[in-house]
Amino acid sequence: LSPLCWTDDKAKKGPIDFRTIDPQYGTLADLKELVAEAHKKNISVLISFNINYTGVMHPWFLQGVNNTALQKNYVWKKSMTQKSGSDNFHKAKNYNDKYYGYAGNELPVLNFDNVNVKTELTEACKYLLLQSNADGIKFNDVDLMYTSDYNQRFRVWNSILKDLKKEKDNIFFMAQPTDTFTMNAKLIAAGFNASTSNPLTDAIIKSVTGGRDEGLVHQIVLLNDSFYKINHNALNFIFSGNENSNRFNHSLNISQQHAAAALLLTLTNGNMIFYGDELGLRGLASKGNNTEGFIWDYSDRDDNRAYFIPNTFNTDSAIMPYNIQVNNGRSEEHTSELQSRFGISYAVFCLK
Repeated sequence: LSPLCWTDDKAKKGPIDFRTIDPQYGTLADLKELVAEAHKKNISVLISFNINYTGVMHPWFLQGVNNTALQKNYVWKKSMTQKSGSDNFHKAKNYNDKYYGYAGNELPVLNFDNVNVKTELTEACKYLLLQSNADGIKFNDVDLMYTSDYNQRFRVWNSILKDLKKEKDNIFFMAQPTDTFTMNAKLIAAGFNASTSNPLTDAIIKSVTGGRDEGLVHQIVLLNDSFYKINHNALNFIFSGNENSNRFNHSLNISQQHAAAALLLTLTNGNMIFYGDELGLRGLASKGNNTEGFIWDYSDRDDNRAYFIPNTFNTDSAIMPYNIQVNNGRSEEHTSELQSRFGISYAVFCLK
């Protein structure tokens, strides 16, 4: 599942309460019911968690103006030991110093040198896991956790994962790093069961469009070997995409989509489909239309569509709705060539 914590931004990235479900999604009771229904169908549920930062409306950040202890929960320019570009620092209202936020993102970064931060975030993870009975957590941007010593972050991760396993032994941990090839083995060694490999998705698309292997096989072998040396059961996952990438189908024609889907679903020991890719959604990250709502039905009768970002690109005339695809089993009847047989087959497969 996407990150569910209550946020104060449209992108739903900056938590203001790590223990409360965002009201736009529902309640903790709704989440618990969803997990229970999934378990009846032998489906495991992972919760995504943004652990590295908060929103600017988080109580720690708001109250930190007059509270030195809370200020230490974040990273400030005057005290930062790591080198960082000037665009990563942001002015905060009523603060004399600039806080650290990721490039292109003004979310205040948490300071995991502070043991109180680690303790509180670990307890928040425990709370959501135990209350919802979810099967695991996918931690986002794991390589961007801030510690003044680079290697300390892996020790912090190891400590967090060990604490969570004490509460639920069979819990599954997935890491989603941004810098895959230099981080994956270290993350598996820290205790993660799996790690995602975004560069492999790019390699699939390049290989399919170029008509030859563009380093895909070499990268998979390299990653798998590095995993197996540490934990033979560790999984190397390929995403079809995420909110930061272009849509998997965007630059591919139908025959290329068939080939890319076959590679994605069979090459490694784990794969994940970004919502809507099985339907044929398109979009570019730079345009912000890669996260438009899933099209369950035509708009005049679609009560389930999310409208956080209106469907101005993936419209009813461009994308055949899920209910039509899954019922007729054919995409050829639709005028848009974007509807690949991959999309139809996978929608049916999900139901089964």
